[in-house]
Amino acid sequence: IEVPLIARYAVIDRKINFHLLGGVSTNFLVASPVYLDNGTHYTDAQNLNKVNYSSTVGLGLGYKFSSFAISVEPQFKYYLNKVNTNASTDVHPYSFGVFTGVTYLF
Repeated sequence: IEVPLIARYAVIDRKINFHLLGGVSTNFLVASPVYLDNGTHYTDAQNLNKVNYSSTVGLGLGYKFSSFAISVEPQFKYYLNKVNTNASTDVHPYSFGVFTGVTYLF
């Protein structure tokens, strides 16, 4: 489960808008089955942190209709703490994603 805290700054705020975004997220590991490429299955992921923190930066492009807006937001996410509790590894995952959405304006 991810609990994000994201701030958006409107660079262009018109019918077509552009904004910058950034923030942090707290990630909770709820269930932890793990599947490896070689077919191995673990029901409990050993040495994984149950709580992780990540940072997010991105751009947003939106289009406003009368009472709705659609948006597209490419984002980069990087984990601030290592996800593995094992001292011999230092893994900080990262990801790229494109988020889309519809917003009701009131």
